[in-house]
Amino acid sequence: MDRRLFYLNGANHQQALLVCQTKPVQAQYTLVVIPPLLEEMNACRRHLAEFAAQAVHRSISTIYFDLLGTGDSQQSLTDVHSLAVWQDNITAILGSIETPIILLAVRSGALLLTDEQLASQQVLFWQPELSGKRWLKSIRRAARLQGNSEPEEQQASRYLGYSVSNQLQNEIEAVELTSSVNAHHCCLYLNNLAPANLPFPILTAQGLMFWQHSEASKEAMQPWFDTSFSALNDLQASISNSTTKYSHTNLSQPAPLRSINTNSGMESCVSLQSPEGTVFAVHHQAHDDHTTVIFLPGRPQTRVGPHRLFVSLARQLSSAGISSVRFDYCGWGDSVGTAQDYQSAAHELTVVVAWLRAKPNATKIVLLGLCDGATMALLASQPCCHGQILLNPFFDSDAAWSGALIEDHYLAQATDSAAVLRHLKQPLKLPAKISGFVKHWWNSKSSSSSTPSALAINQLKSSCVPTLVCWSAEDLTAKQSQLQLQEWLNKPQQTVKLETIKQADHTFSNSSSQHQLFTRILKFLNTI
Repeated sequence: MDRRLFYLNGANHQQALLVCQTKPVQAQYTLVVIPPLLEEMNACRRHLAEFAAQAVHRSISTIYFDLLGTGDSQQSLTDVHSLAVWQDNITAILGSIETPIILLAVRSGALLLTDEQLASQQVLFWQPELSGKRWLKSIRRAARLQGNSEPEEQQASRYLGYSVSNQLQNEIEAVELTSSVNAHHCCLYLNNLAPANLPFPILTAQGLMFWQHSEASKEAMQPWFDTSFSALNDLQASISNSTTKYSHTNLSQPAPLRSINTNSGMESCVSLQSPEGTVFAVHHQAHDDHTTVIFLPGRPQTRVGPHRLFVSLARQLSSAGISSVRFDYCGWGDSVGTAQDYQSAAHELTVVVAWLRAKPNATKIVLLGLCDGATMALLASQPCCHGQILLNPFFDSDAAWSGALIEDHYLAQATDSAAVLRHLKQPLKLPAKISGFVKHWWNSKSSSSSTPSALAINQLKSSCVPTLVCWSAEDLTAKQSQLQLQEWLNKPQQTVKLETIKQADHTFSNSSSQHQLFTRILKFLNTI
């Protein structure tokens, strides 16, 4: 299987998009994935990578990419004020392809298609959002439920960590595609999740809600993949030599780039071989680099949750003269191979470190991990590393989790008179609530010293390298790890710097907490 990662300049001299292409020796056609928006794009990334891997065996080339201001593409989401920007991205991708094309529009990605594309292109829709108004309503509701909706400024609003301009929201809200679905299209919905009374025929299949974070294996999505390939066969049959193609005489065909120059340095796509498979990485090389930070997500969180945070931090560090590397573990994100448990020793990390050490001007290496990525940084710590940065470290323990729930939830409820009255008004539910408290209290008394998390805690306590531990003030995982380290934290620390970021959630999703986090990280790195 030939999979490669590269940059492609957008249409109308836009900045570069990150593109992932998986292709067979000879392709019958190219399947271009129109990605969904916001966090759904990250959540479905691995499913798309697996689908692309299976498509190779059917002589199908697959391309998926990050829209401008999202993922690893350039610019910020706050710079995108019109759907036309993303529609130009799609035009640039289509203009670089010489084979026949079928579009795969995933969820809200359908809202980005132009009238011309809908009228002329074969399109397979995955659980499509055909109403921009309905999609925005669901996003706003989810943000309110998570307490994560806030007006950032007059021109933008923040939803689930993403700042979206009001002008862009208005354009999305005006999109209505239900009447635009035609014979060139095939709509595939999950069983029991298909809208009723649609004015066109649909297909249904078993599968996962792939737009939500999941650690399930690819087997759970196989019925969905099989139905998709069957639908693609039908769409392919309607492709002829007269199929509308994007004229390369009118569009300057963009060339794939392995590296792009930015104001802060150079960003490069890197492919490394490990015993587990092929590792794809992005190297942010500062102009005058003396230190390199290696970002470690937890394996299941590769490309989800903190991904854009890591991209932002890497670019800010590059501007400050500090290089960094972000990579996908084998079997996660875009990398090729068999997925392993996040607590496993990271062969990929060893490969990345060896690649950095082999460079002519070897730099100091610092590991940075969030949540169980911090656990991995401790478990897979390299002898040649000069420091480590642990953000909301997660030490998997039922006892500690129960203790954090008792302190953060049960005690808070017991000392809140309004909450007590609310519980007393529901006497039938009291036995279950009391039973839950007793269960967590009992669990909090158990302990284990042989789990990987216990080993990671011991590694932290005995570490001799400079270490920065940052906790979010509004995060249950942070409270859990503080309880686990309570006795140790009461003692003077020689090599460990402890910080708490006020009003920060688990992934530091608001701009204020991100600024505070970057400031503390930069200050720490300058002391190494």
